[in-house]
Amino acid sequence: MRKIFVLIIFLLTFSSPAVNAADYDPLNTVCALNLAIVSVNRILAAHDRITLEHEYNRIINRLAIGNIEGDPEMTALYSDLMNFITGKTISAQEKKRLSEISRLQEQEAYYRAMSKGFANVRAPEQENFLGWLAGLAVSLASSTGTGYYDYQAAKEQLKREFNTESWELTKQEIQECNKLQVRLLNSSWRLMSQYKIPNEYRLTQENVREFLNIMDEKDSLKRLGRLKFIERKFKVYPPYWYFRANSALESGNESECSESYKKFNEVWRPVLNYDPYKL
Repeated sequence: MRKIFVLIIFLLTFSSPAVNAADYDPLNTVCALNLAIVSVNRILAAHDRITLEHEYNRIINRLAIGNIEGDPEMTALYSDLMNFITGKTISAQEKKRLSEISRLQEQEAYYRAMSKGFANVRAPEQENFLGWLAGLAVSLASSTGTGYYDYQAAKEQLKREFNTESWELTKQEIQECNKLQVRLLNSSWRLMSQYKIPNEYRLTQENVREFLNIMDEKDSLKRLGRLKFIERKFKVYPPYWYFRANSALESGNESECSESYKKFNEVWRPVLNYDPYKL
């Protein structure tokens, strides 16, 4: 009953005219749509409930509803996503432990960045303090920002601690998730047509698979090169520019890093509450 109540409140809120249609930026809708496409593909690629939990907390539960036009198509799409996720997430005990592990990982990344920054401090007359402070800020953003979304290590640790196979999605659940791909295609078609948005702004299943495969590349220089190659397909997807900037930073290409962060700010839209990329 509680889940049904929450879903009703979500739909009523999403359906309310919270934005002025005359001033509305359709790229808000595109961004929300693409985030949903990537989330569903992440779940399908991993086939486990921890990833499903992660995507729910990262996207569905953080949607800034008041900043997105309440189109019936978008409302129905996110309603279907919530219906699919309901009852399929991990237990409360597992959620608590996963949150603890992730928090510890973020703290470790923060302290590593701080240690690196302070290790480079020289006497004030020899060091540009503002320049050092800016460098430290970028180091912190790089270390903690990517760590926020890189939950693979936390997931593996959780599996070792609980030693359970119950996290694998069943064949029926995977089929349900696959059906969402059709739902996403139909929604994309209607929304892109409604707002007269170029088709290349829409992410496809093939595009996302390529992007996820690139993100597994350990060599930052190779990852940067591969990300540049797919720029045309992801030019209005903010996380693409974030990870491209981060890859440039890791590989020592500061000018590329700066340009990518600049581009990130240009295409970023306020469709998520507490967006860690923007923070």
